[in-house]
Amino acid sequence: MCEILAISSRHKLSCNPYLREFFQDSPQHPHGWGMAWQLEDGVWFDKEPLPAYCSDYLNYLLEQPIRSEWLIAHIRNATRGVVTYDNCHPFHGNETDGGRLWVFAHNGTILADELIREFSAVQHGSTDSERVLFYLIRQLDDACGRADAPLGFEERFALLADALARLAPGNKVNVAFQDGDCLYVHTNTIQPTLYQRQREGVVQFCTVPLPSWEGWEEVPRGQLFAWRDGELVAQSAPHGQLFDNEEYLRRIASEAAIPALDL
Repeated sequence: MCEILAISSRHKLSCNPYLREFFQDSPQHPHGWGMAWQLEDGVWFDKEPLPAYCSDYLNYLLEQPIRSEWLIAHIRNATRGVVTYDNCHPFHGNETDGGRLWVFAHNGTILADELIREFSAVQHGSTDSERVLFYLIRQLDDACGRADAPLGFEERFALLADALARLAPGNKVNVAFQDGDCLYVHTNTIQPTLYQRQREGVVQFCTVPLPSWEGWEEVPRGQLFAWRDGELVAQSAPHGQLFDNEEYLRRIASEAAIPALDL
């Protein structure tokens, strides 16, 4: 599976130590790396379809100070989609009416893809993860169109929570995404596959706890959470649609062990 690191902070936080430790897991996640964070005048994106551990460019980046109020990073272990730049996370997209830039990373697989299938015509790469981003943006655009006005935070949060609840049945939807206002996180696996660590004014999320820091706790399943400036500002009711990640991994391993038939 892929791994996600996400941070929300009240003040500019030095992210380099967390990134260095996060990217140490890249030998087991060799199909690309990426990250995005806030600058004074916009958002910085960087990614490569290379293992993070052998990227000279990433080593150069991590030698520079990376300070931000939020950050999303990802290392990819591809289950769907070829290894290309366009298939590396995080992805980004703009609302048509609301004008927000969304930054999105996914650790999971969409097996029941009826809700996102149509977005294969507009995505840049070929992953189901990117289609999830376009699916969420479509819900926001449609709601803005119906209201003929940008959505307020409460409306936006309720819409996103409902969209993820409808997507969750049969699917692994571990996601972290940003809209320039809040960091949103959601996990729905039976087994713990997303952890959080909070201290005053800072919250961090990681698929696997970073061992150099204590205080990691499991993120509650089946709920959407919104964090602004390191503080929790909204959480949805549990939707109850949980995914058995261990069974899915056993099935993948079993299918990989079956030799292809020469038909």
